[in-house]
Amino acid sequence: MSNLNLKKNINRVISFNNKYFKKINRKNEKIILCEFTNNCSTQISFSLLIDSLKKEYNCKCIAYFNPFNFNFFQRIKLIVQKFLNFGIFSIYRSFQTDDFLIPAYLNKSNKHSQKKIKYLLSKLRKKEDLLNLKIEGVLVGDYIYDSYLKKYEVPTIDNFYDKNFIKYFTIQVQNFYYWWEYFKRNKILTVIVSHTVYTDAMIIRIASRLNLISFQCNFHNVHKISKKRLNAYTEFQTFKKDFKKFKLTERKKSN
Repeated sequence: MSNLNLKKNINRVISFNNKYFKKINRKNEKIILCEFTNNCSTQISFSLLIDSLKKEYNCKCIAYFNPFNFNFFQRIKLIVQKFLNFGIFSIYRSFQTDDFLIPAYLNKSNKHSQKKIKYLLSKLRKKEDLLNLKIEGVLVGDYIYDSYLKKYEVPTIDNFYDKNFIKYFTIQVQNFYYWWEYFKRNKILTVIVSHTVYTDAMIIRIASRLNLISFQCNFHNVHKISKKRLNAYTEFQTFKKDFKKFKLTERKKSN
């Protein structure tokens, strides 16, 4: 698609959104945290969910980036695009996104997380230790394990002293504490993400730990995420229990 056609399509989306999504006056400091995504179909789903939540709670919406997905120059580019209201930023603003969170990279001066990293690494002896790892009561080990395998294209992790693993593990613990502190400083109402896998979705586990109801949302479904249901697409786990709620005559019809 040419840049001209892309610009026309973006303008069409913005025009539609400006007509459909009316400005909602904020009456409190609560925040909807919404993942910033390039996926067009997911943006549509997000827009409808955000509109519904803002009408219900009269709060603001902040679209966030993962703090460790971009280098210094990429962050500068994002900050400039935000300032110019360019591209996808303009689309998000058109469906009532009030601001954007482009975190600064956490460095090694964070003494709290550095001490915690050393302690957590010392507890890892086997794969199961990592898979079941919790930080501040939040299950994150499975995310770290799956994301590491995906990034380095390896079948498993069997050496917790490997330099690549230690570096990756360090980044993810810092990632966790960035969001943990952010939740403590701000009045988060809910979190909206496009998936509940890999470390980019760590934020929704933190929300669940703090008893916040959050949502995994894309073009074909919306899943409510909570302490009792940490992952999307897990309805099958209660199919048998749900089936028993039907009347006997209804159950017989399904055979």
